[in-house]
Amino acid sequence: MLRQSITSWVKFILAFLCKFSVFSVFYGFDDGFPMRYASTIGAEGKILLLFWESSFGYDTINNGSKDGVIKKFAQDVQVYGYPVILAPFHEMNGNWSPWGGTVNNNTPEKFITAWRRI
Repeated sequence: MLRQSITSWVKFILAFLCKFSVFSVFYGFDDGFPMRYASTIGAEGKILLLFWESSFGYDTINNGSKDGVIKKFAQDVQVYGYPVILAPFHEMNGNWSPWGGTVNNNTPEKFITAWRRI
């Protein structure tokens, strides 16, 4: 039901409210790439800005345990075939998210390593 609601809302915005070139969405790290936007965002020539949110700290990425998720995500972006801006670790300088500040034993150095790994 939620996916249908999101798709309906996107179609409404595209049809009636305004023309825009970037559509942003917050998406869970382990949820896979949201391919459903191909017909409503990509096909309309819009750019998908994806805030990729994890429920864990940088150590989980840096130790390689999420490499399969990252690889599959990258493959799905390629299949999607439209422009994507990937924004992992947004607001990483705060302490309100699992990937931010010093939460989960995070450090600036671990952030850099995780960013490069992705």
